[in-house]
Amino acid sequence: MNLSNLFSLFFTIFFLLNLVILPGCTNQEKNKTTQKAVSEPVPVLGGIYRVPLPSNPATLDPAYVQDNYGEAIIHQIFDGLVRFDPYLSVLPGLAETWQVKEKGKVYRFTLRKNARFHNLDPVTSEDVIFSFKRLLRAQPAPAVLPHLLKIVGAKEYKAGTRENVPGLEIENDTVLQVHLEESHVPFLTALGMYQAAIVPQKEVIRLGDEFGKNPMGTGPFKFVSWDGDKSIRLKQFKEYYAGPAYLDEIHYKIYPKGQDLKELTDFQQSNIEEMAVYGDRKEKLSDTKGLQWFHRPSLSLFFYGINVKHPNLANPDLRKALCLAIDRITFVNQVYKSRFEIARTILPPGMPGYNPLNKIEDNNPDLARKHLNKLPGKTLEN
Repeated sequence: MNLSNLFSLFFTIFFLLNLVILPGCTNQEKNKTTQKAVSEPVPVLGGIYRVPLPSNPATLDPAYVQDNYGEAIIHQIFDGLVRFDPYLSVLPGLAETWQVKEKGKVYRFTLRKNARFHNLDPVTSEDVIFSFKRLLRAQPAPAVLPHLLKIVGAKEYKAGTRENVPGLEIENDTVLQVHLEESHVPFLTALGMYQAAIVPQKEVIRLGDEFGKNPMGTGPFKFVSWDGDKSIRLKQFKEYYAGPAYLDEIHYKIYPKGQDLKELTDFQQSNIEEMAVYGDRKEKLSDTKGLQWFHRPSLSLFFYGINVKHPNLANPDLRKALCLAIDRITFVNQVYKSRFEIARTILPPGMPGYNPLNKIEDNNPDLARKHLNKLPGKTLEN
């Protein structure tokens, strides 16, 4: 690699690991999104909360949802065996209790006896096993699949060489066991992923591919209607095992690409309760009264990756030099107007395992030169 090509890489490969702080705002008495403006909250029961969706979800079947917008709705309609608290600790969901046996190779789940699907059918062990088996053959493969493939017989079932999964064992209607090939520490946490939501076997079989347009789960809100690319309506599920939600309904108003101005206008006219804020929206809303602005960090990263298998990028000293040569702080402050926070590690704050002490180096041209001078047969003059 000659030095001119090397310099071009400094400008074409931006190795930016940015912790996203998504902007947003809400109107009057409602509350939450990422960065938002909200009024002082007044706790009340009932009412309809209207939420904007920047895109129409392709499906509301948790096994096949691949977008953030569908995921947001899935969390209202469905539950998994376990769930997460605001600090990402694992809490009981549809499974009231569980036991881990045989050094992490066996999980025994006891389901809540008062858990019901939205048609009031009880949640059974058969529904759980049906949901897991369905995920094993789902296409495209869901993100939870690598964890489910640890179940005894799961790989063979996915490949179609057997029609049962011996690692999924029913004791009775409310107790089941999951046997793993080996201990897999993330397994329980993975069951809290939205794809691992439990679906009603009878309804999925009855509706087939239409289940994604007529979803039914066990969550605090049940599906009511989906009006093309206009809106999706959910209604409070009064028989929810944890008690009914505060809201009567949630209305998702869909704003397909190119309808940003309509979304902003609807927010200003109090036709929706919240709105993500980006670009010049903050300036347009800066004089609006009754809004309280706030930021909420998102558990995500923006980054440009380097293909370490490419022969021109295989040398780790070159990759370190590239990273050290980029002034991420100036880039974020000037280009993104300080709307993002520099990520110091591959894990964002709030994610289990985050350690600010294990941070990557900031912009350091001198150290970058030292790494470049280690390249075989290459030197870089000051």
